[in-house]
Amino acid sequence: MEKQNLYIRVIKYCNTNFPEGFTYNEVINAKELKLLDWEDKIISEHFANASAKGKKRNPALTLESMFIIIKESGKTDYISDDSEYSLSFNAQFKYLDYQELVEARKMSEFAVESSKTAKKHALIAIGISIAGLILSIYFSNKQINTPININENQIENLKFDSSSINTNLENLTKAQNELNSTIKNYQESLKEIPQESLKEIPQETVK
Repeated sequence: MEKQNLYIRVIKYCNTNFPEGFTYNEVINAKELKLLDWEDKIISEHFANASAKGKKRNPALTLESMFIIIKESGKTDYISDDSEYSLSFNAQFKYLDYQELVEARKMSEFAVESSKTAKKHALIAIGISIAGLILSIYFSNKQINTPININENQIENLKFDSSSINTNLENLTKAQNELNSTIKNYQESLKEIPQESLKEIPQETVK
């Protein structure tokens, strides 16, 4: 895992800072990389293999290297600043795969986190619903089991007050009696009038 991390660090550094080429010393002595001794040896071997392939000093073309030499120097030493290198196609493709893997992992973590958040919100909503249902049942039972108390004032307010109706009926009866008495007196007065006088009164008036 440490070796893979080392490759990613070096490839990313070279790809970011030296897209057009770099020398051995620009990578080995890079303060950003902070290479340890064993890491220095591994990267130096990649530079040596790239130089050997480029100059065909070694016929074995299967030498492992993340670099390719793009400018050869007249010197045989691969660490010369006159020699320039670039990332190999294989290294660049591996770095792209690594970036895609990182993005996929981020998306996966985001999806998992979103799922956890949604589940949490759903559980909270369910809990609130259950609590509301329990409270509703509790208060309903409490209302059913609570006796209804009506005080005397409320009972008095519910009583039917018939006194005003009785008074009105008495007044109406009195008025009716008075009307009947008036009619009776009028009829009695008519009997006392001579018949000859009644003949002079128009029949419509008598009626």
